[in-house]
Amino acid sequence: PLLGALILALLRRHAWAVYLGQALAGLEVGLAVLLYRTLERDSPALQLAERVDLLGPLGYHAAADGVTVLFVVLCAVLTLLLTVYAAERRLPDQVLLLATILGVEAVLMSALATINLMWFVLAGAVELGCLGYLLWRWAITAEKGQALARFYHFQGTGLLLLLAGTLILGWAHADLRGGHWSFDLVDLVGLPLTGTLGAVAFFLLFYGLGVRTPLFPFHGWLPIVAQHGNLAIGPTFLLGIKIGLYGMVRFVFPVLPQAVETWHFYAVGFAAAGVFYAAVLAFLQTDLRRLLAFAVISHTSLAVIGLFTLHRTALQGALLLSVNFGLAATTMLFMVGFVFRRTGTTAMAELGGLF
Repeated sequence: PLLGALILALLRRHAWAVYLGQALAGLEVGLAVLLYRTLERDSPALQLAERVDLLGPLGYHAAADGVTVLFVVLCAVLTLLLTVYAAERRLPDQVLLLATILGVEAVLMSALATINLMWFVLAGAVELGCLGYLLWRWAITAEKGQALARFYHFQGTGLLLLLAGTLILGWAHADLRGGHWSFDLVDLVGLPLTGTLGAVAFFLLFYGLGVRTPLFPFHGWLPIVAQHGNLAIGPTFLLGIKIGLYGMVRFVFPVLPQAVETWHFYAVGFAAAGVFYAAVLAFLQTDLRRLLAFAVISHTSLAVIGLFTLHRTALQGALLLSVNFGLAATTMLFMVGFVFRRTGTTAMAELGGLF
């Protein structure tokens, strides 16, 4: 995807580059399916590992398991759908838009494949920068500045919390290993952090990922971004691919098992409150975009409850729900986008003749 983004950025003045972007997104779907078919699904181990020593604790280390492949396939499919949607909506500067979409996909694939927590955090920072550009450049209302400010206020805070928790884990590992810093999942799992420091790291990571999920009460950025930001493309990457839930399963659960066991009722309480709080607010909305935003918060909270029940079946159900809802939410966002294209509004009071 990154190579495709660079090629499209160079060919942005050619009309046929739109079809090239769709073909490149389709190729990535093929690679994702190849990963799915190659992976030994009966094995819980991390497979197809690649490792290159780079800047000390920032070494490149990628691998895949059953959780990875679910989100990789979802990311590839949603990106392909986004390239088709962007062409159908006839949004301005389509080739640049497709290049940006492929760039975001590249960063997301990096975050999904890495098993280095700091790489995951850095990929998240780059992704949020790209998504901020998407929300600003292809926004649909004049209030895009307000939406972008709220987006970066919440997401920047969440990213700082995530970075702080990551640094604590790396520092604790260095303290136990004679000054050897590491953010690698294999190393961190080998020396799990416990006690008070483990609880602090858990809450920093949980709150940081909770902003991105989004989980009540860290959802304040979503309604205004849904109403005044980009209609479907940015929100699909933010909501369709549950990178916050993935981060919890990939890093928080295996690295901080004691803290998860101690505080899982707390997390379930947050999520249970969010299910009903967001559902009630969804009923009160008069705009399709804001209604969908609160429905996403409510639905996502169900997946978080499944994760933190710490039951195998519930965990599997939560992961499958995340994938299924990613497809459903994307489809709903597309429909809202097509309604807006034909009517110029998403206010439900003005859509009485829609049928």
